[in-house]
Amino acid sequence: KQWYQRRVAITAGISPALISIILVASLVKQCLHPAEYSVYKGCDPLNPTAAKDWTEDVPFPWWAQIIGAIMVMLPVLPMPIIAAWHFTRQILYRNDNTNSASIA
Repeated sequence: KQWYQRRVAITAGISPALISIILVASLVKQCLHPAEYSVYKGCDPLNPTAAKDWTEDVPFPWWAQIIGAIMVMLPVLPMPIIAAWHFTRQILYRNDNTNSASIA
């Protein structure tokens, strides 16, 4: 039973760490290369078959990037809050047990 508890504890620690690493890497990538979308410029009447020249890639406006960042962070935000609560609870519970043992 102990090996299973150790395995669960290791897995429980690895998953949030990997998700956090992926999130940070994604945010760094977004900062270095902002997301873009295609804007229609119009076709060239002299060369109507050059469709790749009809659009231009432009970055999203600042407010759209903020909304996107909020949408990405909302599902991930509870992870550090719950982890902090869990570890704080463990420390308080451990201190509670040592204090009650020394009093008795």
